[in-house]
Amino acid sequence: MTQEALAEVTGRDLRFVQKVETGRHNLSLATLVALANALEVSPAALLRPAELPKVQRGRPRKARPT
Repeated sequence: MTQEALAEVTGRDLRFVQKVETGRHNLSLATLVALANALEVSPAALLRPAELPKVQRGRPRKARPT
């Protein structure tokens, strides 16, 4: 779902949704529930820490000519 669609479904402004996603705006409980309902997930799913893939350090290896 795009930010625009989420803003439309929840009746919020697009800039508000963008600020929420980037962590620059605090949510009320009612807004959290509205966003969770629009995304068809539980409110708890929006509050759990993100699971990010492990970062590989260093430069990628160059392909060897064949």
